[in-house]
Amino acid sequence: MKQEVEREIRGNPIRFVRNDDQVTIVRPDRNEIMFTTYIENCWDEITNELWRLDSKGYPVSSRLGYLHVYIMGKWYGGKAVEEFKNKGYVIDHISNEHNDCRLCNLEFLKQNYNTAKGQQLDKDMKRLRRQLALAIYKDHETGNFQITIGCNEYICGHDRDGNEYAVDSFKLLYGGDYNRYPIVLSDAEGILLSYEQGDGVILSTTKAACVRVYHALQIELTEEEKEQAVVTRFGNPFIVIGNGKTYIEKLAPDKDWKIPDDYDGNQQFFHRIPHWVRRTGAEA
Repeated sequence: MKQEVEREIRGNPIRFVRNDDQVTIVRPDRNEIMFTTYIENCWDEITNELWRLDSKGYPVSSRLGYLHVYIMGKWYGGKAVEEFKNKGYVIDHISNEHNDCRLCNLEFLKQNYNTAKGQQLDKDMKRLRRQLALAIYKDHETGNFQITIGCNEYICGHDRDGNEYAVDSFKLLYGGDYNRYPIVLSDAEGILLSYEQGDGVILSTTKAACVRVYHALQIELTEEEKEQAVVTRFGNPFIVIGNGKTYIEKLAPDKDWKIPDDYDGNQQFFHRIPHWVRRTGAEA
């Protein structure tokens, strides 16, 4: 569903666009853009506020305060957010993009872990994105997390018969709730560190309940196409990785992915997804 509202609040233009469960807020006069999650009983409140980015890039309004605090308060209740704060938790922007206040990008995290994440993982994710485009998401309805990894370099796997195949992406699913978030962050850092040290993408040592490995589609390219950002096959566009023209920025999480009922907390469900199952949600 799409809705759009344009207003002028105290002489300042502002636009609100809802696409299904995402709300985009645009301040054309300040060249600013913000994102949050659509919650039915918040729409009127949000669209009657003049939002802006503060000096650190956080969306804020004079009446509702910080958008990430507001939206988490609407989801969990203001009392719960206050209790987390009193216990030493902050609301972490998982991607470290402060203007992205969608619920999937927010989670409660102890202040010391938040500080450590900013000093290490946030920097490594940005620094290594041209090799592994790693992103983390939280599903607040199920409590589950996903790590998604888009391959910006050639990475291969081997099937049980020893046959090599190119990998398009990896996705990892974790159960639990906010108290499992540090484990997800630790696994993400371990994946990046192992890859940077030349050990490849190691997933067997992670605490993920489920892993999906998506095959890449091998396409024969002409010499001209090898220098292009995008080629077309079967009526569909495909990005060309490895020539420096195009990179995956991040991959969206898989929808409706659930942990099997027989998961005992120890084993890992591993699935290879053939290339004819098209991946969606790539941001180039």
